[in-house]
Amino acid sequence: MLRVVRGVGKNGFEYSHGKHGTIVHQARAEIIGPTVRYLTPDSTLRLICRVVQSTETSEFLFWYQDDRMINYDSDRGVNISTEPDYNYSELTIMRATKQHSGNYSCVPSNAQPASVTVHIFKAFAAMILQCFILLIKFIID
Repeated sequence: MLRVVRGVGKNGFEYSHGKHGTIVHQARAEIIGPTVRYLTPDSTLRLICRVVQSTETSEFLFWYQDDRMINYDSDRGVNISTEPDYNYSELTIMRATKQHSGNYSCVPSNAQPASVTVHIFKAFAAMILQCFILLIKFIID
């Protein structure tokens, strides 16, 4: 008979004790999609964060751009929608500008944070073409 006992330590780790020893899980946030995003000005930035492997409800979930907490930055075009249990949150900026470039972090109260880097610049197509050319040169050489 397999007996599983679960608990959460003060460090945010979830422990499962069973027949084959102790398994440790850590609650963590994840931002869906690639860890680096490239956008052109006036496009929509949408980031979705969810908390996984958590057995407890978070007390809060904050979004940061670089070192600035942006949950209440509606004057800068930031709109954040968060579920009441703080296990799912969506950040939307309808008309992103260069000032919205940076490192975005989703930081729940009871889990490891997640981050993505956002680049917003006009020369998007030129940058892609330049990377493609450098890649071709690297392959040929």
